[in-house]
Amino acid sequence: MSADLDLALDEILIYAAHLVNWQAGKVINVISKESVYGINSELERNLLNEELVKKFSKKFKTELIVTLNAFSKPLAIAKIREILQMESHALFKLITWFLKYSYLIEYNYYIYINCPEEVFRANIASMKASHDEKKRSQGEILEKLANFSCQQVSLNQIAFEYEIPKEKLYKYVFANKNLVDYYLTE
Repeated sequence: MSADLDLALDEILIYAAHLVNWQAGKVINVISKESVYGINSELERNLLNEELVKKFSKKFKTELIVTLNAFSKPLAIAKIREILQMESHALFKLITWFLKYSYLIEYNYYIYINCPEEVFRANIASMKASHDEKKRSQGEILEKLANFSCQQVSLNQIAFEYEIPKEKLYKYVFANKNLVDYYLTE
């Protein structure tokens, strides 16, 4: 983004902080198909006013309440896309609009790695020694997760800190429920 705007990252952060401080902007996580959104439990009735409902209908050519209903349970965007039968770019615009008016909140997956470090290390060694590329890749992810043994941590934090694509990390975590407990929270 800084290259697109020809600004230093520090300047962008200062502008973003200014907009957030004056409630003229919001900072959100990157929207991806693994992102989980649900209806904001603190949604105020005045946000369902006639003007916003008309604005929504004009922009998205559908009814606000019907579309919002798809988010009644926190679901990943991939599932929401199936429910609403929308193209990805249209869905991202829709979610951005909902976030702008505080209709939705993002939920995050937190994990608790309940596997003793010795077991992790043994699994890592066998996976990394494998001739199968997929197993070696999983071994690398497991090695990074081992740093959080017996801790609670956000999957977004791990993906960011270790530059692991969220999709890859989520698939691994959900496929290895014997090593990791996970839960969803606001």
